[in-house]
Amino acid sequence: MSAFSLVNQLLFFSGFGAMKTLVYLSVVLTICLYGGGFVQADLVFSHVGSVDSDGGLFTGNNTSASSLHTTLTFSGDLTEINTSTFASEARFRVNGTHEYQVTSVTGFTGTLPVSNVLNGLFWAPEVQGTVAVETFETVDDGNDGVSDATWSNVSFELDGAPTVVDIGSSDIGSSFRVDTEGSTVIDTVLAAYRANGTLIVSDDDAGTGNLSSIDLDLESLGLGTYYLVTGSFNMGFSDYRVTANGTGTGDIHVNVNDGLLHSESLESGEIIVLQFTVVPEPAHTIVVVGLLMLAVGRRRRSGHGLGRFALGLR
Repeated sequence: MSAFSLVNQLLFFSGFGAMKTLVYLSVVLTICLYGGGFVQADLVFSHVGSVDSDGGLFTGNNTSASSLHTTLTFSGDLTEINTSTFASEARFRVNGTHEYQVTSVTGFTGTLPVSNVLNGLFWAPEVQGTVAVETFETVDDGNDGVSDATWSNVSFELDGAPTVVDIGSSDIGSSFRVDTEGSTVIDTVLAAYRANGTLIVSDDDAGTGNLSSIDLDLESLGLGTYYLVTGSFNMGFSDYRVTANGTGTGDIHVNVNDGLLHSESLESGEIIVLQFTVVPEPAHTIVVVGLLMLAVGRRRRSGHGLGRFALGLR
């Protein structure tokens, strides 16, 4: 029998808080809210001299305690070699896996100064310390082995910490449907991600009307940490990135197997991130967690997501 149990008890006192944790069995379900107020380290790299836009190699540094970030800040000069190249094709890859697009500009001539602050959700590699940075082009517009452009004066930084709500854990034998039924946001989107930022599945309108629905088989996913990401239509899902392009507002509901798991009021451009863990069978555990909260966040959240709540998944 699978379990996806969540119980949160908030204790408030004048001038101070209290935290209590009651563990009944062996597997701990932790409700954790990290974000505002916490200092987030970041992934940074820079390169002053000229480097090919395809195959250029240098190093950066990742001091982040978390792989999730909300802001990508970039500046650099891109100089064309092949006149048919697009600036948007010139990208960066970190540690051979995580890829970042820093501009959406297409055709250009001469040298293009690129300076952008991009908001959304970005994953950094989970390894701290020195990282390998490689330039690459998504399309080779010239001869093989010849770069389409060169980068210079490159400065890249990922920072900012999203608010992530830990919704608990479920054993690996579970399978369930996640949807946004009951939301007052007119058009929702929904996706599931692995902890490293690779996209598992996304959906726009598989639910009722313009609402969203996805199915997850935890046995095929395997043990580990996963994220559910939701918001309004026009958010973009891809590996290692979620774009904050949604404009819808209203209440958004996240349900699992027809049971309301989390709800909150969505603002324009906002991204909601929920975290869960797949654990070995059996997972017959209930934990009561008292969170120390000295201030209420800017969003109104229902008791389902952060209050007293328990849900058994089938």
